[in-house]
Amino acid sequence: MPNDEQLREALHELRILRERETNALLSGDKDESIRQLLNIISETFSCDLTMIVRNTGEQQIATNSSLSKMEGHRWDSPSFPSEKARQIVDLHAGDLLPNDFVGKFSSYRSFISVPLDTPKHEPTVLVCLSTQAGLFSKSDSMLLGRFSKVVSQALERLELKDNNAFLAAVIEGSSSSLAVGEVSDDGLSLVYVNSAFEELTGYSKAEALGSSWKIFTSEPKHSDVATTFRQAFRDKQAGSFLLRNRRKNGTKFWNQITLYPITGKGSDPKHIVVTQMDVSNRVEAEREHDEVRGGLEA
Repeated sequence: MPNDEQLREALHELRILRERETNALLSGDKDESIRQLLNIISETFSCDLTMIVRNTGEQQIATNSSLSKMEGHRWDSPSFPSEKARQIVDLHAGDLLPNDFVGKFSSYRSFISVPLDTPKHEPTVLVCLSTQAGLFSKSDSMLLGRFSKVVSQALERLELKDNNAFLAAVIEGSSSSLAVGEVSDDGLSLVYVNSAFEELTGYSKAEALGSSWKIFTSEPKHSDVATTFRQAFRDKQAGSFLLRNRRKNGTKFWNQITLYPITGKGSDPKHIVVTQMDVSNRVEAEREHDEVRGGLEA
């Protein structure tokens, strides 16, 4: 195949790989999403197996594979191909065939590999294997290097997705009331509340979403404390406030509120985190203490 035609086909495969990566990441099954990408690479090179092999320090293991039955197998080879791209014409001619593969997978003869940049920064490679000796060319190694960038990005996105899911679970399960709102010159509009918020205020998520700063306080609108509180949202400033509030059922309580602006890529915060706590017992205890102290001093 002429080089220019091969290049056009390679670029086409690369575009398909990126599209499939995006669609796969939305599927929710991270192992399956990576497997789909590896299958596309196998199809591109007409090889029998594509794997991600990671060196954990204690062992070299196939963490992901185009064939699910290969996942979890060790690559027990003294020459772990991780530092640079490699092309092996015949695995049987040297000591590169992993011991764990002998017997079960001894039919593999040639491979190409390239290092991957992974979120955990462990030595990791993308490997293509074939039962045919000498299948891969130098241009195949170069193309695999381009594919490796897509696979690295997919691994990074999945890692971020896992971290976000963990953080979301922590926030949702927290015993502290937490809300997140979009902030603008007009004030605040809630976009998220956790379960503790519902328990504290009596408002469901559906009722709370879209609410303004008023849901956090029952102080008179034009009072100094309410004006200062409202202005903090408009100015997108951090702050701590002690305000009177009412639950949905009308029960009064003292609300200890803290504001945390979230700064994104730009300098201007777009969201603000609001935590709140019922401190009525503390306020009443302090008031009783002051009254007793005042009586003794009188």
